[in-house]
Amino acid sequence: MRSPLTAGILARIAFACLLAVCICMLPSRDGHAANSKKVLILFPEEGWSAPAYQTVYNAIKSAFDEDDKMQITLFGESLDLYLFTGEDRERALAEFLREKYTRERFDLLIPVAPSSLNFMLRYRDSIFPGIPMVYCGGVAHRNQRLEHKSDVTGTAITLDMAGTIELARMLQPDLKRIAVVAGTGLVDRYMLSLFQDVFKDYEGKLELIDLAGLPLDNLLERVSRLPASTVILYLALQRDGAGRIFSSSATLKLVSQKARVPLFNFIDTALGYGSVGGRMTQIYAMSRKAAEIALRVLSGESIASIEPTVIRDNPAMFDWRELKRWGIDENALPSGSIIRFREASLWDVYRWWVIGTFSFICLQTLLISLLVNNLIKRKRAEQEASRMRGELVHVARVSTVGQIGHNLAHEIN
Repeated sequence: MRSPLTAGILARIAFACLLAVCICMLPSRDGHAANSKKVLILFPEEGWSAPAYQTVYNAIKSAFDEDDKMQITLFGESLDLYLFTGEDRERALAEFLREKYTRERFDLLIPVAPSSLNFMLRYRDSIFPGIPMVYCGGVAHRNQRLEHKSDVTGTAITLDMAGTIELARMLQPDLKRIAVVAGTGLVDRYMLSLFQDVFKDYEGKLELIDLAGLPLDNLLERVSRLPASTVILYLALQRDGAGRIFSSSATLKLVSQKARVPLFNFIDTALGYGSVGGRMTQIYAMSRKAAEIALRVLSGESIASIEPTVIRDNPAMFDWRELKRWGIDENALPSGSIIRFREASLWDVYRWWVIGTFSFICLQTLLISLLVNNLIKRKRAEQEASRMRGELVHVARVSTVGQIGHNLAHEIN
């Protein structure tokens, strides 16, 4: 028989073993830290105020949130590059960023749009030395080479300006002129340079009305007087000819409101601000692809083995409200076109109420008809029963009279 002392020692040993097992099962801090990552997204300007950049951020964040292998903290920085033109100002910005993030160690950088990528290629080594980059929103224009190094890769889009011009020609058979709208900012001038290259194929086919680089007031006055058989191709306008800075989506809306002719563009996040539509670059799809590449890099895959990805799908998208505004028939749109912002008709809004009410009335009518029919049948049955009772009474009377006559005849005989 064990003594109480021995039993107590054994109980303590068992408890210590159980505690050790529980501690071993807990995740270590080092393991948790190894799966914690920090990623910095670098926007060229406007930050989250621009619909395109909001879409980029949300797409990347949603992809990171869906990953259950790493805990990723996402940072965002608006470089405001249009405020830092010239080498001296760019160096000052680079020094500011170096000081700002001197205590942060990022695992990955995601520059958005070509201007952010170009800035980081020039100054990354002084700001974030040794940090790999996955860019989001490079532009694959014709034979332009995409950036790919041992520590740089990413996703690119195609800006289908030519496809958008062809859409405008298809929907406006009498089209003679294109009025191009662009500002004087970095992105504005970059878009204009791409358009100028594309428009070489249309020289002699379409007249060009150059509205690039105008002060906004002058631009709005010009678009309000454009002649018929013209469309506007909106590129970008973040800084006007007077040096004033605007949100590109806000200026798009202003231009559309003043315009006497339809306005087209080619980036899907601008749809809904007054554009009829175009062959649209899909910002969300591009951003999700960039996030997928980023996750591969954060998981340890070599960037050198990951080729840049180009999103080449540019579907025809249209704003239903603008189609109605300019009298463009939906039947004239290309097959497979995507129509957004379709306003619900009274039938769409109240369809189920109408169907439900009509069904209730039909059911009620059916029930009433069945009840009326049942009443009619019952009335007929009652009448038939009454007639048969009368006949039975008559037969009984005749039978009684016959019996009496028979008895009388028998008595007489």
